[in-house]
Amino acid sequence: MTTWHDAQQLPGTWLDDCNNLLEPRARDDIQAAKERAERRLQKRSRGHSASPPVGAVVAELNFGFWRYLLAPRYEHTLWLHAIRHGFPQVDGARERIFKPISRLHLVRNRIAHLEPIHSRDLMRDDRDIDEVIRAVCPKTADWAASRRRLRALAATRP
Repeated sequence: MTTWHDAQQLPGTWLDDCNNLLEPRARDDIQAAKERAERRLQKRSRGHSASPPVGAVVAELNFGFWRYLLAPRYEHTLWLHAIRHGFPQVDGARERIFKPISRLHLVRNRIAHLEPIHSRDLMRDDRDIDEVIRAVCPKTADWAASRRRLRALAATRP
């Protein structure tokens, strides 16, 4: 997103949404992330006020924000011009990454709200995790797969 924004020679950063491409909810998420990043920066700098760097704001954006950037409504704007480059193994097909990320967003929310997930297809969730990581970097996906224990644990299930 930063590369795309800079190539257009727009003022500020992509988080400023100068082209007004983001929906109000996404802009609200960015504003909340900026405020959280500013608070963290103020704590570390003992109250000195400064604008947080883009990376600090990006780190404060939630999973839902990223999931919705992959939604069909952004296909011809953000996906084609910028986001697809973050998933070099997807060959430009937004749906290939949107579907598994949507499912992972749902299971992440279930876990975060302490809801049971044992009746889910956990092997599908595991495949989704692998598919998303692999879309970004196959080597990282191999590394992550070597550390996940779900398959081995499921194999011991009576």
